[in-house]
Parts: sequence; C-alpha cells; structure tokens
Amino acid sequence: MGHRESPLDGISLENVKLFVATDPSAAFDYADHALDIRWAKNLKIKGMDVSWENPPFKAWQSALYLQDIRGLELNAFAGRGAPDRDVPAVVFNQVVKATIRNTHALEGTPVFLKVMGRESREIRIQAMTSAKPGSPTRLMQKYHPAPSQSGGTSPQGPAP
Repeated sequence: MGHRESPLDGISLENVKLFVATDPSAAFDYADHALDIRWAKNLKIKGMDVSWENPPFKAWQSALYLQDIRGLELNAFAGRGAPDRDVPAVVFNQVVKATIRNTHALEGTPVFLKVMGRESREIRIQAMTSAKPGSPTRLMQKYHPAPSQSGGTSPQGPAP
C-alpha cells in the first residue's frame, strides 16, 4: 500500500496465485479482500489467480480491490468474489487509465467489475471470458457517490 502523498510507482506483480483461507480460532483474522492495493501509479498485474478456501469467512469481499490507482494494466486475471456472496470479483475505486485484458470470471461471479468514484475514468476492457458461456455474469457495475442532505456523499445505486 502506498500513501496518498507518495504513491507506489512502477510495481509489477506477475504469475501470482493467491489462496485465501481463514482460521476461525485466530483472533487476527480480519481480511476482507484477497488483495487490496491503494495509492499507486503504473501498476501491472499479470497472470494472477485468486481462490477462496473453505470455510468461508463472513468478512470476505472481492478478489481484487484497487483504490486511487493512476495507470493500470490487469492482464490474465482469473477470480471471483468471495464464495456464497453477491460481490464483484474486482473493484475499482478512483481508478484512472486502466486496461483489462484476457480476464476470466470464475463460476459463481455475479459481477466481474464494480467501478466506483467520480474520478474513475478511461477504463478499457478487452477479451473477458466466463466459466460457463451464457452464465449470468455482468461485466460491470458503476457507482457514483450522490450528494446527501447533510452536504456529504452517500452511496447511490448503479448508474443507468
């Protein structure tokens, strides 16, 4: 994880296999995403597979959560959100200039990509496959914060 004032720059992850597991008796077990990267520039992820082990942990969410990223190449990613959950495989929050290629949504993926944040833009998707052709996987869901009555922001449903 980088820092808002000093983002990571030029990080590459290649041929990574993540197996997410839990130990119900461990006091420190609190992970929500398999991989969470924030505040980075020129990030490259290639050949990443994410698998969730049993028993599932109730806090688990997405396989990949990326926030405040400027310049992203996501190539040959295979994964899904946490088992038995209606969560996306990948979440982009404030991601700019991203290219997604050759990705594979594993069986049981309701939404492959969720895009959040008003600053998210210039996202290009090429060659995505699903575990079962014709399965109900949705490619993308986009969310924007909506002004609340208190003057702050609050979540809003999917954009039309």
